[in-house]
This record gives sequence, C-alpha cells and structure tokens, in this order.
Amino acid sequence: MLVGISSAIVGTYSLSSGLFIWVVCGVVLLVQESSKKYFLIWAISGLAAIVLYFIGYDKPSHHPSLLSFIQHPYEYLLYVLVYLGRSLSTSLNNSAMIGLLLLTLFVASFIYLASYHPGHLKRSVRWVAIALYSLLTAATTGLARVGFGVEQGGASRYTTISMLFVLSTIVIVTVAIMACFFLPFSPTMGHLPILSSG
Repeated sequence: MLVGISSAIVGTYSLSSGLFIWVVCGVVLLVQESSKKYFLIWAISGLAAIVLYFIGYDKPSHHPSLLSFIQHPYEYLLYVLVYLGRSLSTSLNNSAMIGLLLLTLFVASFIYLASYHPGHLKRSVRWVAIALYSLLTAATTGLARVGFGVEQGGASRYTTISMLFVLSTIVIVTVAIMACFFLPFSPTMGHLPILSSG
C-alpha cells in the first residue's frame, strides 16, 4: 500500500491526469474483496494529495475558458473521440471514427459483462480501470483544451494514454467474446485477458 500511495503521489505531481490514479485505483480496491480494507487509507491519502495539488493553483492565462465545451458541445465530443483514436491514425477524421468505434465497443462489452457475466468483469477490473483512466483524461483534457480547436486533440503527446484505451478495450472485448461463447476463462490463458487474476 505504501508503494502504491507513493507512486500515485508521484503521478499526481508529474502530470495533471495523474489525479485520476486515485479514482481508478480506488475503484479496483473496492471491487477486489482482498483490497477493500485498504480503501479508506487510499481515499484519505488521495484527498490530501488532491487538495495540496490545487492549493495556489492558477489556470494559465493563455488557456481557453473551461466552459468552452458548453458553447461548443459538438466540438467537445469530437475532441474526445479524436483523442481516444489518436494512437491508431494521424488523420483527424479517421481518429474520430476510430475513437467512436473503440468507445462503442468498450461500452457495449462492459454493459454485456456487467449484465450477464459480472464475475468475468470483476476479474478484469484492472483493465476497466485503465480504460476509465483514459476516458477521464480524454474528457477533462477536452474540457480544458477544446477552445484551442478539435485538431489539438490529435496532438502526438496524447498517444500514450490513447493507446492505453485501445489496449484495455481490446482486452474487455476479448473477455466479452469469451464469455458469450462460454470459452474457458482462467489464469492459464496467457494472462492477456486477466492480468488481474493473481
């Protein structure tokens, strides 16, 4: 737990999306029975780190208003989709379509597993957490940057987090397909679908 908290603190102060580490890891702790006892410690540590992060924080003067997404909801949605699909294409239109496809596949697979195979979903919670981290990062980056234009969502520096969403979506879709066809779901299958099994 100490290593986890220390790593989360480093992540928090390394990049703004590091704040979401506390959220997604908190979800994992709550879902896994063996980890629930650590949730309160994690939550208190996360709250303290986040409060300290925002003390004295000032939004850069050259950044657009955080309310830009209200004035431009379509552009905001497009920004998020471009962000999510960026790692698989450098084209703005293709990135948006890929992002929409990935998001649709992830949501559909998640709903299917939650409805019919909750055990499979629970064992894949770490992959869900990775996807959630990517989605939260894309959504908040869009809130802060959509005023710069949709094309900014395709910046190369977002590729890493975009790729995390691609990988986690592939895993969750694979798990859903396995569940649908009643294929064996065990740690002996190369660990790709369930790195969280152990």
